[in-house]
Amino acid sequence: NGTFRNLKKLRVIDFSFNLIERIDIDCFDDESILSLELISLTKNRLKVIPDFYFKKMDRLIFLLLEDNQIKKIQSNSFESLENLW
Repeated sequence: NGTFRNLKKLRVIDFSFNLIERIDIDCFDDESILSLELISLTKNRLKVIPDFYFKKMDRLIFLLLEDNQIKKIQSNSFESLENLW
């Protein structure tokens, strides 16, 4: 994908208040963002959290999803997020 290429020190990303309805499955698949500790997707229009959506983000501590329209969370959506609060 390359969306976050060359952002190897990125720790926080805030997508709040953007009316996002879906995020491409490979959006967070870039090796450059393995250092992310917080992702905010608050106040969007997300409806589904697919399996393995955040699969490479083993450093992620905070994932903010409040105030979305989530109807379905797949059983393995947060599979690799062992540090999540």
